[in-house]
Amino acid sequence: MNTMSQCLCLVFVCFWTFWGTILALDVLPQKEKYLPDYNFYHNISQTEKDLKSIALLYPDFVRIEWMYRSRNDAPQLVTHITNFSLPFFDESPNEGLGYRKILSPKVLVLFSYGEHAREFFPVESCFHLLKNLTDGLKAKLGSYEETFTRSVLRRFDIYAIVMANPDGRSYIESSQNFCWRGTSRGVDLNRNFDWQFAKSGSSNDPEDEEYRGPLPFSEPECNVYIHLTSLMHFDAFISFHSGIRRIYMPFADTASKTMRRIPYNNHHMEMLSTRLSSVTQYRFKFGKAYDLNLYPADGTIFDYMAGVQQQLSCGVMRSTQG
Repeated sequence: MNTMSQCLCLVFVCFWTFWGTILALDVLPQKEKYLPDYNFYHNISQTEKDLKSIALLYPDFVRIEWMYRSRNDAPQLVTHITNFSLPFFDESPNEGLGYRKILSPKVLVLFSYGEHAREFFPVESCFHLLKNLTDGLKAKLGSYEETFTRSVLRRFDIYAIVMANPDGRSYIESSQNFCWRGTSRGVDLNRNFDWQFAKSGSSNDPEDEEYRGPLPFSEPECNVYIHLTSLMHFDAFISFHSGIRRIYMPFADTASKTMRRIPYNNHHMEMLSTRLSSVTQYRFKFGKAYDLNLYPADGTIFDYMAGVQQQLSCGVMRSTQG
């Protein structure tokens, strides 16, 4: 199985939780009709508590990286998921050569959740993924669940930024302003990256929910993306959001729309998006973000990953709370 196929298999597992039915195109703040029920959603303290519990139960497969912090020194809960007894390579049968084995690098994937404070569901989908991947570790030996889990954890090296914007979530919980999107300073983390920064697809108004901040990477919450991609080159990056049933391929910015820019690995992104669009009964529309969006978005994380870091990148959106 090649790297692209393996990426598809892993993203399918995560994508099963991303389906929805409500159309929400207005990007302006609006009063919530329904308040989040914390019997179903994690608040920020429960998120940390439950992640710790999973890591304690499965220390050979799940570890939390505590070094990545927000402006207010809250952990972004970067979770590293793999079989740590096989830290670098996947040992796979070499077809046609009998019992001979070959070593190939694990598929390296970065998932991003919780970039916008008001979007609760992406964090819940991350827990769903973790549960799917760890339940097989306690399943009957040789069962489908056990085989599936061990196969994924042997072949993949997964990093999940579980709570990219913890300060924003803390503000929501203390203020009860469930329309809040930004960081503690009101900066939209998804407009703060150094890709077409400060163009028309963002705002310089601190009162606007698409406020980009004073400078690219002005928010400490960006550092986790910069640092992880400086340490390793990911085979795929997926950014998860709430809002509508769509899969966004780069690019989303104003200049790219004008010049019809496409990423260098566009073919693979189209393959990934085509397969993802139909993995559930709820069909997702997919395409270039500048074609799907009614508005441009400059300085986004997934455009930065595709345009600067040259990684297979896409944004997945579904509709639910937030």
